[in-house]
Amino acid sequence: MSEGSRPGEGTASDFETLLGELPGATAVERRTDGLWVAAPTLDVLAMAETMHRLGARLSAMTGMALGNGETGIIYHYCLGCLTVNLRTETRDRAIPSIAPITQAADWSEREISDLYGVRFAGHPNLTRLIRPPSLPPGFFRDLGGKGSRGSGPVSEIRNMTQGTLGRPGDAAPAGEPVPGTEARRRRDDPG
Repeated sequence: MSEGSRPGEGTASDFETLLGELPGATAVERRTDGLWVAAPTLDVLAMAETMHRLGARLSAMTGMALGNGETGIIYHYCLGCLTVNLRTETRDRAIPSIAPITQAADWSEREISDLYGVRFAGHPNLTRLIRPPSLPPGFFRDLGGKGSRGSGPVSEIRNMTQGTLGRPGDAAPAGEPVPGTEARRRRDDPG
């Protein structure tokens, strides 16, 4: 990018070069849905500072359980009409918080912490966002969010909803059919 350019200005090639220079970045790939940066050991604080300086907006964060017990995290940024996705992973189930730099990360980090048991070091208020405090952190720690019979996320949902939500087609608590199930039964019943 030229010396006189404003934040957010430049070409995709300029940004590819800059992103490839982030500490921990190993590859930058241009795809139809934007730029993707592979960075297993990404310095997320340097990334957040760089993206802030460029005028990029954090649009979302994605968490996913990895087979090695860590959590993969993708930071999704919008920079003008360019989408930038930076994929990294936790180390010892922790990663620095970017919320002090980028306020938009606050709730996303709390959600990922709640659902995957990630510790965001330096987060100003890493309290539960979704699940009751009585439940252990790391709802989706099973790889891919799959639970086994009797334990894990699937059975936790089953236990939480037992007698309250049921399955589609079950009777509502007052004995009334669950709304919308009659149409589904007619559609699924060939006779």
